[in-house]
This record gives sequence, structure tokens and C-alpha cells, in this order.
Amino acid sequence: FLKPYRFNATQVQDIIHSLSDPAGKNFSANNFTLTVGRKSLVIQEITNIISQQKALWIEEFEQIDTPVCLKMQREKIQPGSFFIPKEANVACLDSALVKFPLLLRKWEQGDYFFPLGMDKRKLLSDFFIDEKFEMEQKAATWLLLSQDDIVWVVGHRIDHRYRVTDSTTEIIRFTQC
Repeated sequence: FLKPYRFNATQVQDIIHSLSDPAGKNFSANNFTLTVGRKSLVIQEITNIISQQKALWIEEFEQIDTPVCLKMQREKIQPGSFFIPKEANVACLDSALVKFPLLLRKWEQGDYFFPLGMDKRKLLSDFFIDEKFEMEQKAATWLLLSQDDIVWVVGHRIDHRYRVTDSTTEIIRFTQC
């Protein structure tokens, strides 16, 4: 099944041997890359991978539809009466802490944030391991940044430092559509 992608015989043998190794090994041939996941092999065109690496600056309360659909709205709340939404596609952040423009981008080696509920930083690569992300999930994950801080691993977890607290009076609600 690898023949159409032009992996050579040595690469095919290496791929077969890597199936018993930890996930994450990459192989390249012509315009394709093969990544060994925990339970799968992911083959992508290199041109698609490059096009997925774009970043996007977001102005205040602009709705975006590509590369990922995000809606934003500002809401006044009663201090101490707000309940954090349980939906993974919704992030509510203290609007006093969020600085525009925001940056939407893919993760990079060395990225870190303070996952909600933790008062210390965690490398995003460790977060992915702890949450048992597959290679394709990592590649598809977007980050929302305010200045240089990751405020939301989109669709997964907000940064603890930007959470809604008992003293918060206004929030920004981000919804991944």
C-alpha cells in the first residue's frame, strides 16, 4: 500500500520495524511524509503540511471561518456567579487579561502553557502525551495566543492565568464552531 507514495524498500523495512517503537517517527519520500501514530500510520502530502502551518492575526471581536471557525463575544457577568462551560469547544477568559490582536497558530516545539487547574507551566508536548493525543490530533491542534501567552489550546484547555475568577466582571467567550 506504500508503493504509490514511492517509499523505497529500505524505508518500508524501517517503517515496519518502527511499528513496535513509541509513536512519532517520521519518514519522507518525494512529496509525502509518513508518521507512525499510536494506532495508525498517517500519510500526508508535504505541500498540505506546509499550508497548515500558517498563522493568523485576529483583531478584536472579528469572527473567523478559516483555518478554524471561531466566534467571539464580550459578556458582562456578576462577579462570583459565573460557571465555567463544560463544552470543550468553548473558552471563557477574563477580558481584562486578554490583549488584542490575538494570534492563531499551530503548536511549535518548546511551547508551554499553564493548564486550567495548574499553577505551573507544562510543555505542550507533555500535555499532548498526558491527554493521549494521536499524531494527527497534534497536527490539527490550533493555539490562541494573547501577546506571547497561549490562552487556549483550541478545543481542549484554557490557560489557568486567563481563567474567570470571583473578581472577573467581563469575559470573552470564544466558541469553536
